[in-house]
Amino acid sequence: MTTANTKHLIDPELIPLLDMLPPLNPTRESLPQIRAMFDEMTDQMLATLPEAPDISVSEHHIPGPQGAPDVRVLVSLPKNASTPTPALLWMHGGGYLWDNADRAYPLVKGMIAATGCAAVSVDYRLAPETPHPGPVEDCYAALKWLYTHAEELGVDASRIAIGGESAGAGLAAALAHLTRDRGEVPLIFQLLMYPMLDDRTATATDLPPTPVSTSGQLTTTALLGQHSWDRSLVGQTSPPMLQPLVPSGLRDFRQRLLGSELLISSWKRIWNMPAG
Repeated sequence: MTTANTKHLIDPELIPLLDMLPPLNPTRESLPQIRAMFDEMTDQMLATLPEAPDISVSEHHIPGPQGAPDVRVLVSLPKNASTPTPALLWMHGGGYLWDNADRAYPLVKGMIAATGCAAVSVDYRLAPETPHPGPVEDCYAALKWLYTHAEELGVDASRIAIGGESAGAGLAAALAHLTRDRGEVPLIFQLLMYPMLDDRTATATDLPPTPVSTSGQLTTTALLGQHSWDRSLVGQTSPPMLQPLVPSGLRDFRQRLLGSELLISSWKRIWNMPAG
């Protein structure tokens, strides 16, 4: 599952679990098989999920970034919630290389059931075929569509949040920067679950005075426009949007992120919803 020179960065308690998983060392030849494996896992998982009669799910293909194809989104709406509801734009995980919006549905369904929010899951384009900034621009297109179509979806445009898990959380953090800079869509908060926020793949003690050999390893190089098995970008500096912990003014972000409690009750307070 992990390469030898990064395994020391993993908590020892987690290593036995990781060793139980199939190896994921993407190459030009293996990436299609890895994606097919995850697609099959998704199909099997979705086939066993119980029905959610209180949630309606619809598929939309919305206009993508200029010159890019349409973006597929899954819109999940609570049937019994009073409108307009708050909304969560969700980015799935998968190391930027695999997975899709369907695989995130069980997690999204749980958040809808717990909060009564609406959710839009984004099928952003994957690396390495689509390098940065393609994936985050797809997410921005979905966010803007959600904002401009809020009334017809029964969504409160003043209570839109963004979030994701793993690579999707990294995209959510980058999307927050992009949204702030463009000033077109107001965001109420971001929810980052085990986010990929720093491309350096190292601990703080590893970093000075020069980049270490693990910097930019694997999926980040793919997002930057190189295949994850191409080490030509290792040690180079990523665009600031791809390393949300690094830009000036965010030096204390890591401490605030790790010290926060992302509880359902907190979301409801931010969204100004009943705490029940």
